[in-house]
Amino acid sequence: MYKWAALPIAVLAGFAVATSGSAGRTVAASSASGTSPVKAFDLLPDSDFPATVLRGHPRESGTLTFRFSFLGHATTLTASTTSVSAGQLGTLSRSPSEFVLHFTRLHYGVAPITLPNGLVLASQTITLNPKGQNTLRIDRHTGAVTADLHWVVSAPNALYNGSQNIEFADTGRRRIASFKQVGAGRYSFNIRSEWHGSVTLAHWSVAGQELPGGAVTLEGVWNGHYDLDVKRAG
Repeated sequence: MYKWAALPIAVLAGFAVATSGSAGRTVAASSASGTSPVKAFDLLPDSDFPATVLRGHPRESGTLTFRFSFLGHATTLTASTTSVSAGQLGTLSRSPSEFVLHFTRLHYGVAPITLPNGLVLASQTITLNPKGQNTLRIDRHTGAVTADLHWVVSAPNALYNGSQNIEFADTGRRRIASFKQVGAGRYSFNIRSEWHGSVTLAHWSVAGQELPGGAVTLEGVWNGHYDLDVKRAG
């Protein structure tokens, strides 16, 4: 007999990253940040903006935690997730009051998940939803970060509410953790991120097998490395 109370969280783990809200909805997720890295950004001349944002090293990775309640049973499952993005990811602009980091491309891979009944949820992808703003607004005075990020999770062998894709607005917190110069016209910075989203599935299936629905919450902690290239901007 399968423990269906535990099964939904396992399947949802692959997709739940893209779960809460719609892509058109703005979610302001503000968090306090140390001001030193932001003040370091502020030392750059106006002529350096807008600047190009690229994926830094090492490659971003993290562990996603999925919390699921089904028929009164609480279940927790984790899955490793790794960035597969390379090259240019967006731009950084500056106004009198804030920096705006506009992401145009972010791409993550989720490890395959074996369900309690033996079904395997194949490796899924998490990408930016182009319908969203996908920005981080960094206050030049306080260092606080306001995130407006939207994701799409794509499942190759699963259907969530009848679709292989699920959208969600990420309400997690961000902060700028470090900033330093690494070369002529080139800088590196670090963003500490907490992903958070939730969704309710009316119905879903894996490899053609229907499974009971329910609600799932995603939480994840990331340590993202990025490069800022002022020579390539514009």
